[in-house]
Amino acid sequence: PRWEEKRPKQGFAHSTPVLAEVGGRPQLLVAGSNVVQGVDPATGKVLWTCDARGDTVSPVLAGGLVYIDSGRGGPGLAVDPTGTGDVTKTHVRWKLGQVPEGYSSPVAAGGFLFRLHAPETLRCVKLGTGETAFTERLPGVQSSCSPIATPDGRVYCASAGKSYVLKAGAAAEILAVNDLADPGPASPAVADGALFLKGRRFLFCVRTKE
Repeated sequence: PRWEEKRPKQGFAHSTPVLAEVGGRPQLLVAGSNVVQGVDPATGKVLWTCDARGDTVSPVLAGGLVYIDSGRGGPGLAVDPTGTGDVTKTHVRWKLGQVPEGYSSPVAAGGFLFRLHAPETLRCVKLGTGETAFTERLPGVQSSCSPIATPDGRVYCASAGKSYVLKAGAAAEILAVNDLADPGPASPAVADGALFLKGRRFLFCVRTKE
């Protein structure tokens, strides 16, 4: 082990820490059921901490803000990660009063944050303010699967069941809908230009034909 940092006052979490760059330096963004923190990945030292709920959702860094919510229903917030110490009263830039249940993590694209939640709903908020841009029902979408974004400005709400491709923007512009008929709760993975989708029976690889 390179380091070990005990967290006696922080709650449990089922999310994955996110390695990000803040101010030209690496930070490990770590959530808990009562907190979100920026940690020095080289030493384990906590750089900043903010009261928040992050039970199941991995933090997202975009537009200079870190967003987190519980995933079990409850408030969400965006915090500026450039502070030090307890930044709960100084660096929270906006809050969402109530985020419905959804065990997936959000994705940021084009100045917006895209979040899947029950029942079969995609919510889009403006990164700078937290204002809702749109809420769109996507029948059959798996709200436990985290959406992904691509450099060409598309958001993929993809799974081995029903998948949607949308244009990243302030309106719900659906570009494609596909169904592999093997729905499951796993998030998609991307590697070498291919999309990997795990259903309950099969593993699919989707890519451009050569």
